[in-house]
Amino acid sequence: MKKIIALLVFVSCLVIPSFAQSNGSEAKKPIWDHGDNVSSISYHNVNVYRVLDHKDAYIVIYEKQLNKVGSCIIPKDWHNNPKPGEIRKLSFRNKSKGVPSYMTVVYKNGEFYRVYLTITRDHRDPVWGLASHGVDLSGMNTEKLEVTF
Repeated sequence: MKKIIALLVFVSCLVIPSFAQSNGSEAKKPIWDHGDNVSSISYHNVNVYRVLDHKDAYIVIYEKQLNKVGSCIIPKDWHNNPKPGEIRKLSFRNKSKGVPSYMTVVYKNGEFYRVYLTITRDHRDPVWGLASHGVDLSGMNTEKLEVTF
């Protein structure tokens, strides 16, 4: 008798899901799309190896994928003198002990929005360095930051 009841329970577990109805809209909608709560803002974090201080800009040397190194030039005006009515494009955050220095690049609707440097503000820290005045800053774009990951 126990074997018959166990067999009926097992067969019902196999048969009942076949009668379930699927909602056709689930297959069409991407898993990340939850309706109106999809944000237009995205970000990307990269580890920072060095920040070279220049009189006009910060030269950031950062980690790229596959053990490569990249660099970008961030104008000091983005932090010191933002245009009236605009946000500050560069912000500094103090890093906690034990956390490596990193840079967060924020995008809004796929366009560069702002950048955060999470580093120590103490220029005696090994992450800081000085760039010579002869460094070519021709790659500096004053409107947007182009970072390749």
